[in-house]
Amino acid sequence: MEKEANYFTIGVFVSLTLLALVGFSIWLAGVHDFGHHQRYTVYFTDPVNGLSGEAVVTYKGVEVGKVLELRLSPTRKDLVKVDIEVKDDTPVRAGTKASIGVRGMIGVSYVQLTTDNADQNPPPSLPDEKYPVLRGTGSKLDKFFDDLPQVSQHLMTTLSGIDDLTRQGTKTADSIRGLSDKLTMNPSQIISSPSREGVKIPK
Repeated sequence: MEKEANYFTIGVFVSLTLLALVGFSIWLAGVHDFGHHQRYTVYFTDPVNGLSGEAVVTYKGVEVGKVLELRLSPTRKDLVKVDIEVKDDTPVRAGTKASIGVRGMIGVSYVQLTTDNADQNPPPSLPDEKYPVLRGTGSKLDKFFDDLPQVSQHLMTTLSGIDDLTRQGTKTADSIRGLSDKLTMNPSQIISSPSREGVKIPK
């Protein structure tokens, strides 16, 4: 009987320990919020560099959910579909825009949502989609790097124009300096009247 009592005590202790570990794991994973959530699919035609599953979703800087899955569209080569889950009190509407943001020095990507205050229409549901659909835009940083070659070309053209203008200015300054030197050596070039000899006719 004493052995059975010891086994029972050990079994209860092990069970409680396992439950505590499971509870701690759930809390540590950040899924201890058992409130109601809504799911949406965001359509991105821009690159979603750095975005991954479990990435944070924010609304005006407040964390409201997470990314569930990223997948390519089987029918459109330019389309990336991102499923997200957010708290059901998040004001997601038909015109809500989802964009890629970057946090910190290491560049952790996340999804940020913005909604116009006047927008009260629900997001559209498409026949082939499980969740309502939102429109997404890529990272502003990625767009900056995409436009960088064009900006560099414009900058080089501008600098070349400035260089040409500087050279022309230098030539003009040299001409003025040369004229000034001549006048300093012979001021009569200004005050003397022009020659009135006229045109000589050869004999």
